[in-house]
Amino acid sequence: YSKLDMLFCWSKLWRRDCISNIRFSDLMLCEDCLFTARCLLNCSGTAAYVKGMPLYAYVRNEKSITRTLNDRKLLDSLESAHAIIELAEQGSQSDPAIKKSGCCYMIDTAFYAYMHADSHELRDTSEKLIRKYRHAVLTDSHAPIKPKVACLGSMLSMQLVYRLYHFLNGGKK
Repeated sequence: YSKLDMLFCWSKLWRRDCISNIRFSDLMLCEDCLFTARCLLNCSGTAAYVKGMPLYAYVRNEKSITRTLNDRKLLDSLESAHAIIELAEQGSQSDPAIKKSGCCYMIDTAFYAYMHADSHELRDTSEKLIRKYRHAVLTDSHAPIKPKVACLGSMLSMQLVYRLYHFLNGGKK
């Protein structure tokens, strides 16, 4: 798994006893990543890996909750990323791998929120989160390239990155 794939719920099969006491949060978006982090911490030491066997089919719906974004949904995704990092830092359940995945997820989510936000307030929040977590991602030798590029771009100018992103996407969000 890459650092980001680690947190996606759809890429896992769980034993019932590992997840029986864990529930999804009330977030509108990215609640599955928080659920997965809780499950990983609850089931530590229990793992199975199936390579090259399709176990899940995903159908894209252009009207789905993940395809129709607004600032409330983007804030939920940032809240989920923040909760994952906090969860991974907690006492007896602390887990450096989940924290590193959470930091990569935060950068990816904050960068996405910055690019798609309707409000300047959400852009400012996203930029602050990128600044807060970029060191953890840049110093992680196993972090995926996408969050690392976002971190490096943020060190130059988020406004420049924003304009370049929209230019390369033909002005589309």
